[in-house]
Amino acid sequence: MKLPTEYKIEFLTAMMLLTSISAWSQNRITLDRKGEAFSGKSVPGMNDRMIGTQLQMGDMPVNYGRYSDERMKELTKEMQERSWESEETAWDLARSLDTRDAYEKYIKLYPGGAHREKADGRIVDFKVDDIFNGSHNHLPGMLRTVSDDKSTRSTILIENMTKYVLTVIYSGPDSKEIQISPGRKDSITIPNGNYRIAAYVPDENVRPFAGFEDLAGGHYEIGFCIVQLKE
Repeated sequence: MKLPTEYKIEFLTAMMLLTSISAWSQNRITLDRKGEAFSGKSVPGMNDRMIGTQLQMGDMPVNYGRYSDERMKELTKEMQERSWESEETAWDLARSLDTRDAYEKYIKLYPGGAHREKADGRIVDFKVDDIFNGSHNHLPGMLRTVSDDKSTRSTILIENMTKYVLTVIYSGPDSKEIQISPGRKDSITIPNGNYRIAAYVPDENVRPFAGFEDLAGGHYEIGFCIVQLKE
């Protein structure tokens, strides 16, 4: 029997609907017949099974089966692992997870990746979070040596007067990290704005500094030293 065009379109639509139905649904599937071609007469062969009313899940061409919660977790983990195989999907996954571990994994897999700078910035944000949430000393205000209200960026000169490598991190409109050798000075230039700032050395007995600074353009200076407190 030659089927009218309308019937063919309706049939293909039904096929598309059936193959997209969730395996977890227990409802019967009812497809209404429409148009003059559907006079209520049965359609022979496979068409009858696909177009007929009250199709059961067993009539579906694919049996998707059931998965336990544990298996679903395994499948989700496998899908995530495959996402790391491409840089763009890896970056999308890292942003979705938004954890320090995720960004560090992205950098490890794609050290020269297009999103490396953004990943570094988010890691800096997490480092600042950790210091602010822990025991720390109050960061003293910086000295503004040159005012430039027209400038959109600020330059900070940092002096390390300790015997350790000093790490200073800025979290704000831009998130950056700078390391300065013992007894040396270095500078960093970042966009103006309100920043959370933290500074630390690799010694657990030395408490880090943490505080806020509103940079308004021009030049700033700050120095760090370690003072032995008497008990």
